[in-house]
Amino acid sequence: MKLEGFFSKVSISCRIYDKFCLVDFEYPVSIPSKSHTAVAALLTRINFDIRIGKFILTMSTGELFYRAAILCPGIVPAYDSIKLTFEYSSSCMNHFGDDIARVAIGSSIPASAPLSGVPANAASVPTAKSAE
Repeated sequence: MKLEGFFSKVSISCRIYDKFCLVDFEYPVSIPSKSHTAVAALLTRINFDIRIGKFILTMSTGELFYRAAILCPGIVPAYDSIKLTFEYSSSCMNHFGDDIARVAIGSSIPASAPLSGVPANAASVPTAKSAE
């Protein structure tokens, strides 16, 4: 199953602290409550190998976020840093969105199965392994 479509709006918030800033990308996706537990389990698998940021599912509302931190001690992050973080977030959604949608509509992915976003030659996929 390949889901086609696009996001017409992604809400981005940036909170700046002393030594880092958090950038949240809120996708216009609402996970059905009956699928929260299964999607949360899948996000745990996905987040394990992501090297920058993580997916977050708000269990009370079903909202799906991608959160990344940018280290920027005492300064506002540069536009290029925020742009790169956004591109990485989009890449992660592109890679794993089908699996998230598949589980959200009630299908299952066996724990031993590779996620569809991870090809056999995972050199270009955003994972901890490719960062080494």
